[in-house]
Amino acid sequence: MGPYNFYALILHCVDSIEAQLAKKADAFTEEAETVLANALFILSYLFAALPAATARGSDAEAGQEPNEAANVSFAEKLWQAPENGLRPLGERVADAVMRSLFHDGFTIDGPDLEDSEAPEMVNGVVPALIWQEGVGPEGSSQPKNEMQENRVVALQLLVAFLSGGAPSASVLQVPEHPEDGNDNIDAKLSRLVILDPRPLAYLSDASRTVPFRGELFFSLMSVALGYDPHGFGVPYGGYFAGAKQEAFAHVCLQALGLLLQDMGDAADSQGDLAVSSSLVAKRPQELLVSTKSIPEEEGGGAAQNFFREMLGSISSASEVEFMVEGVVKLLGTVGKERKSYLPSSMRLPPFLPELLVLVLHLTACPKFVAGACAEEDVVGLIEGVLLAASQAPQHVCETTLSLIEAAILLNLTSYREVCVQLDEDFEGNLPESIPDFEGSAADFVAMAALTQASEYLNKKSKASKVHESIVQMSLATLANVSTFADGFCIELCSRLFSLFERCAKSLQAKRDRQWLGSHIPILLEAFDNALQYKYSGNMNLAYGLMTRQAIFRDLVSTVPQVSLALTAPDEDAQEMTRQWQQAVEAHLLPVAGLLDATVPILEAQVEKHEISNSEEAKELLPRCILGLMPPPHAFQMRHLQRCAATHVACEHLLAASVGDGPYSPLWEVEETTPNASQASRGRGQETKSESQKARRERSGSRARSSSRSRGAKALSAKGPVTPNGCDDGEQAAASAT
Repeated sequence: MGPYNFYALILHCVDSIEAQLAKKADAFTEEAETVLANALFILSYLFAALPAATARGSDAEAGQEPNEAANVSFAEKLWQAPENGLRPLGERVADAVMRSLFHDGFTIDGPDLEDSEAPEMVNGVVPALIWQEGVGPEGSSQPKNEMQENRVVALQLLVAFLSGGAPSASVLQVPEHPEDGNDNIDAKLSRLVILDPRPLAYLSDASRTVPFRGELFFSLMSVALGYDPHGFGVPYGGYFAGAKQEAFAHVCLQALGLLLQDMGDAADSQGDLAVSSSLVAKRPQELLVSTKSIPEEEGGGAAQNFFREMLGSISSASEVEFMVEGVVKLLGTVGKERKSYLPSSMRLPPFLPELLVLVLHLTACPKFVAGACAEEDVVGLIEGVLLAASQAPQHVCETTLSLIEAAILLNLTSYREVCVQLDEDFEGNLPESIPDFEGSAADFVAMAALTQASEYLNKKSKASKVHESIVQMSLATLANVSTFADGFCIELCSRLFSLFERCAKSLQAKRDRQWLGSHIPILLEAFDNALQYKYSGNMNLAYGLMTRQAIFRDLVSTVPQVSLALTAPDEDAQEMTRQWQQAVEAHLLPVAGLLDATVPILEAQVEKHEISNSEEAKELLPRCILGLMPPPHAFQMRHLQRCAATHVACEHLLAASVGDGPYSPLWEVEETTPNASQASRGRGQETKSESQKARRERSGSRARSSSRSRGAKALSAKGPVTPNGCDDGEQAAASAT
């Protein structure tokens, strides 16, 4: 099929959809319903057949895509106004799918109104049309499940329209191996896989008038966060909760994640995957004159995405409570599955990665975080995030999931109220990567951050931009927590000192290892925070510092002589080194001064009492350090602004999840095709079978997640999508037209 015929078929389907949507409820017969459903179905396959984006800024890779120019030209044609004066075809598709999602008799049961009577509206939204109560104005009158299958069909077109061929992108199918070089990871994750951002730009443009956007946003949020994974309340109830409802919640989360994306994130940071320029420090003590204890998001008033504006505007106590409870309930399934007294008696939802994308957006909403604090669900939320991130399915790149996890932790700990609630004993479940410890929730968060930082510092070569971003966010999380933690546990102190010694020693190493030294300032800041603000509870940390006085003496003499081999050009290296030296000395000199004043006294006391036990030696530490350190510095807390790194990570995760979720048949190639065709089209039959074989070989929760996903796929392929047993879109074309 050539581009002209492809375009003509899309146009024919849109004409058919618009003709059926023009019919009122009393004229919308079963035949009209079948025609509309099949037209939506065919159009979904057509948009799914579009190619994924090629590598950004890579001439070598672009040269491997001979059809790139044709693909771009075809995408341009969809958004160009035709000569007959009609609107661009892309806009017509967008409006058609939105109207289909809320068409009386097809996806909703419209309110009974007289011809001249308008439905009741609240802030531009018709409450009666929202699919389910939960988020948004009250007053929904929709039946819960009667029209769910038609909604799934319409959402299928919305997802295919937004993502195009991205779920079949070859870059998403490359497995991540430990032996892969960091350059390969950066090259993989720097690729935008959605060819055309204009469908999302049109739907999310707040200045445009797009039908039913508010109703769609509230419906997706209510369905996704209102899903009950526990079934009938018994341990094995999840198996009887219904695959249809689970699949419906799954596709709602995928659509919601795609709608909350914004190409402006990547444009503002010019596509750079480093987060250093997007880490913003704030001082909560400067907000004391304000009536708001939690500040608004930086730049929140200038949001360009309609759906993000809707998310940030949710403020009523009932809505916030619904969102907090829904997120904690869904994330908590991992912990409940571990605690179940019957092995494998509870299955995990297959949409945990997509849920983490939503949580990332929610952490940028102060009202949601304030609601979690008010409900005292902060610890449960963080535990759920870390456990869900540890359950990475086979189709999701672990690096992207780690980056999203690090961003969530950083954003949460940037709120003072969150850090205050972390000073309670932690008795929850630990991810496998975190060793057992006895301590508080602050220890739990700091241990998770240190574990992640150490993991990505342990790569064979110098860290990539993505790895470096994860390390920076993790260490910033540690610094956020250090000011408020009553006392770090001994297991955490041991890991912290190990990382600090490694970075300090790197300054004496050869030039190409000195990049580790760039992390010394924030580690010293964490030490300074703990000593200045929480010294009495941090005896483990204070004693460990005193036993490492030699390292601090070496740093005091070494730092002025260091010339860091950073990633900047030669002309900027000198200025960056000067800034680094200032940041180090700001926290190094106070700590080194304390050690110079206390270590000789401690050593004398230890020798006098002939103490050889560290626990007894800690009893000799000074109980107060007032006068031994300069006045406390003004502590600061960091958060992450939206940037290219999080945008690309979410795009890759969503595209991979869509390609392995309920809508995966759209991107599957059932027939064996030539190798060249497979390379340009995405996953072939052979690749798909290998992926399924790999998933079958998995054990534990990941294997169970895969089996649920396959059940959801089968569900999405049946229903009113095809009439009289038609199995593909082209066979149903006659009915649709």
